[in-house]
Amino acid sequence: MKRSLCAVLAVALAGCAANKPSARDAIANDLEEMRAEAAQRIKDPRRAAQTLESIEGLKEALFALEEAIANARFQLRTLDARPEATRAEFDALLDAFEARHRAARERVLARHFELIAATTEDEWKALWRHERDALVASTR
Repeated sequence: MKRSLCAVLAVALAGCAANKPSARDAIANDLEEMRAEAAQRIKDPRRAAQTLESIEGLKEALFALEEAIANARFQLRTLDARPEATRAEFDALLDAFEARHRAARERVLARHFELIAATTEDEWKALWRHERDALVASTR
């Protein structure tokens, strides 16, 4: 009885994990929710257009950040699987990742500041959670 209960629980948990969206899908969904919220809340057409453009730019920047992280993980695992890999190879890989990661972070931060500049305090209070969720999704 106990063994079958554990098996059912394991199957249920595995099924839940399989339904989790990819990082890229999660980013896109979070920012689509942000876009819809912005379109609903921001009445000034100029600021609304600027905000929507910044959200699109944020999506591109977060996709680049997610891709840099995913590629670095893959390359690190690949290098680590080679017993003859040298310390210099690891250092070079990590240095290259740091440069790509820094550039991607700077683009994300620039879009963040654009969004803050384009929105009022009340509008930003309605939008920031979507940005946070997309940021978290980009690093998982």
